[in-house]
Amino acid sequence: MLQIIISILLALGLTIAQSDTNNEVQQESGGPQVVNSDFNSWFQDGRVWYPDLNLTPEYYFWDSGNKGADSFGTHNLTVPETEFVVSGKAAKLMSKSIFGIFAAGSIYTGKFLKRQGMGANISMGVPFQGKPTGFKGYYCYKPGTIDKTDDAHTYLSGVTDTCNIYAILTEWDEPFIANTHQGKFVDLNTNLGILAIAQVSSGETNNGYVEFNIPFSYRSLSVNPTYILIVAAASKYGNYFTGSTESVLYVDQFSLTYD
Repeated sequence: MLQIIISILLALGLTIAQSDTNNEVQQESGGPQVVNSDFNSWFQDGRVWYPDLNLTPEYYFWDSGNKGADSFGTHNLTVPETEFVVSGKAAKLMSKSIFGIFAAGSIYTGKFLKRQGMGANISMGVPFQGKPTGFKGYYCYKPGTIDKTDDAHTYLSGVTDTCNIYAILTEWDEPFIANTHQGKFVDLNTNLGILAIAQVSSGETNNGYVEFNIPFSYRSLSVNPTYILIVAAASKYGNYFTGSTESVLYVDQFSLTYD
């Protein structure tokens, strides 16, 4: 099966980058890409959808909150979209309330580890070696009015929700272990391991897909990245159990650009 996949990739003009630290796909753009960043491959394990071809180390690069939400029943917040797409398939991210607890639809490079209380432990980031100049892709956002907040974000109640999409390059020695139960997250402003960032946030309602092409803002050019973390969320403050239960974000065809 692997040989068949490799043959197909070669026929499409793609090559497999050989590395002991990652399994990036080397494309014609001149630099490594994260596997399945076009979101064309999906795998269903029981009731849970994964944005990956399968869950082997060669292809398991993306995850979502589906595994945690499934602990409370069948609640896939991130699902494959086959009709409203740019090309192939897309990812549909939906924010919802599950037994009164707000959960934001999200997708990220990394792995869901385990549920803890009403939160979760999440391994964020995958090994990566490359210095892309930009982060591009497509999104379509249909925000709702924020109707769920934690105690620290009640001032957002009644305002329009915001989506959040970003990519960061880091010099981490290992993935960042987030703990949503304890409020431990990657701080894009203060995390000293972040070398570069590209980000787009929006609260506008879109009728169709919007293309974005954001240059990376490098904080250091002298250090080579070791990890990449790409995140998309239908509710920007979903980590804080804050957002709209009506917000939906579609994302498709993510890629890294190189000069």
